[in-house]
Amino acid sequence: MAVLAEERLQRAAAKAAPIQSFDMVMSNRDISKSRPYRATEAFVPDDVLDHKTFGLGVVMKELSGNKIEVCFQAGNKILVHNR
Repeated sequence: MAVLAEERLQRAAAKAAPIQSFDMVMSNRDISKSRPYRATEAFVPDDVLDHKTFGLGVVMKELSGNKIEVCFQAGNKILVHNR
């Protein structure tokens, strides 16, 4: 049984999209144009934002229902926006 669980994990990892590293995502970004994160603001992919807790991040993609995926140094996070 342990072998089956391990095989499932390996298949899932192979299918998952690679998470880009923060340093790679932030390279060549103008952080002087970052905007403070607020749930009421609208963001689009490639926007640079400044979050109170997580710091600088880049919007990777828009998700369904007013959510965005943002790459931070602490890892990718799902945030609400445009409320």
